Amino acid sequence: MPFVYLAYLWKALPDKVPTHWNYKDEIDHWGDKYTLVGMLFILPDEIILPVFITVIILIVLVSVVCSYVKFKKIEKMEKI
Repeated sequence: MPFVYLAYLWKALPDKVPTHWNYKDEIDHWGDKYTLVGMLFILPDEIILPVFITVIILIVLVSVVCSYVKFKKIEKMEKI
């Protein structure tokens, strides 16, 4: 979908577009509009990979906690 939107806007885009902002929200890097095409390939990796890693970590943590709780219940039942 982003490719379609970029193609739709292509003729309206200036030749020079901002590609990076600093912590003060000031533009500190410019590129030509062809840079935007490359960003469509790079940005999904920068977003998807951290989310994927976070999900994997959460799954592992939930699994460990569930195993611990199950172990404690069994341990408690054996004492009775």
